[in-house]
Amino acid sequence: MAEHKLVINLATKQATRVPLTPADIAQRAVDAARPPKPHEIKYEANTRILKTYSDWDQQNMAARQSALMGLNMTNGALTPTEQTEWDELQAAYAWIKAMHDAVATLQAMTPIPQDYQADKYWP
Repeated sequence: MAEHKLVINLATKQATRVPLTPADIAQRAVDAARPPKPHEIKYEANTRILKTYSDWDQQNMAARQSALMGLNMTNGALTPTEQTEWDELQAAYAWIKAMHDAVATLQAMTPIPQDYQADKYWP
């Protein structure tokens, strides 16, 4: 069975399935052989981070960390429950930083590995 692609008519907003041409197939081979670009590494990291901590979660984590810092400054210490929460936030941020460090490591490789999406490169 032949492979297909979708072609969208912007005027009618209709999508039509058409068979791949020899040029399309050749372009796929060229694209598969080219080294990954640095922005693709960042996109992979962002996708992985957002699977674990959504933007909403990260904003709430930052707000809570700020509140806990204020409590610590005001009270001179955190309660055991607050300290546990602080430690959990720090662990989450350490994981996100490790993701950013993985981006830097991958981007520094020459060439960037074709299999950069493999779990072995990510914390």
